[in-house]
Amino acid sequence: MPRVLQTAPVLESWDAVGHPHQRRLAAYLDEVNAVVRACVSDDCHHLALELTVGLPEEVALTKGGRDLDNYLSPIAQRIDHRNAEGLTGR
Repeated sequence: MPRVLQTAPVLESWDAVGHPHQRRLAAYLDEVNAVVRACVSDDCHHLALELTVGLPEEVALTKGGRDLDNYLSPIAQRIDHRNAEGLTGR
């Protein structure tokens, strides 16, 4: 069953802990985590994620670190199989 995040994708942040960008990223990853946990708690045997990043036409894709990997890396690190135990709460 598809689940949709309420928050727009957030770029990886290299700012200091406690910086507003870090807090925003943490809140976003908490939401991703909650969605994945809900799936895991539903005894899903497979998990697929789709990330759609839509930017206004006037926003350059080649500036500001907006490479797709900078959107995906924080999510991948959070749900990496090595962190799966902490993710699922098991």
